[in-house]
Amino acid sequence: MNRQAPARASPPDAAAGQPVIETRGLVRRYAMGDSEIRALDGLDLVIRRGEYVAIMGPSGSGKSTLMNIIGCLDQPDAGEYWLNGQLVSRLG
Repeated sequence: MNRQAPARASPPDAAAGQPVIETRGLVRRYAMGDSEIRALDGLDLVIRRGEYVAIMGPSGSGKSTLMNIIGCLDQPDAGEYWLNGQLVSRLG
C-alpha cells in the first residue's frame, strides 16, 4: 500500500494584506491668487499588499497631487503618509 502524506497548505504570508500605502488626514493646499485651493482635504486611504487600485476622478480632483505625494515628489501640508509601515516624513 502506497500512502502519501496529506498535502500541507503553505504557511500564510505574514505580509499579505498589510498596508503598503496608507494616508491619514492628508491635506495639500495651493494658493491661486487670493484663493486657496485644497487639492486634498483630509484624505484617508489604505492600499494593501496585493491590491490593484485605480485613482479616478474629474479634472482638478487631486489625482496628480496624490500621486506626487505617494511618489515622494511632493509633501502634504498636513496629515500622514505611511509607506511599508514607515512614516515618510521621518525618512531621510
